[in-house]
This record gives sequence, structure tokens and C-alpha cells, in this order.
Amino acid sequence: MIPQRGVESGYVWDAMEIQFTTYIFKEGRTLAAHALELDVASCGGTREKAVEPQRGSAFVPGRG
Repeated sequence: MIPQRGVESGYVWDAMEIQFTTYIFKEGRTLAAHALELDVASCGGTREKAVEPQRGSAFVPGRG
């Protein structure tokens, strides 16, 4: 991935690709996903919907 630079809500950010492990558990009819390295959990009716919210959860504001 090519690093990108932008401004959102007054924060300057540099985009970079990170890798993390997500464990998926079945809770009744819902799938729960837990990204260990980010300590973020999300859920959804399908695997894709359970994992998708984690993709944007690693936003860290930078200095600009």
C-alpha cells in the first residue's frame, strides 16, 4: 500500500497498512470478532460485517 497523507476533522494523518489477528466467535446467530492487537471487538450477521468495523479502528491522530 502506498502511504497517503490527508486531513480529517482537523487532524493530519498518514495512512499505512497494518496487520492484525482477528478471532471470530459465534454467539447464537451473531458473529463476534475480536482483534487482539487493537483490543477492538465488533459483531455482525456475517463474517464480513463482523470484521469490517475493525478496519478503520486503528486511526491515531498525527502531528501536522
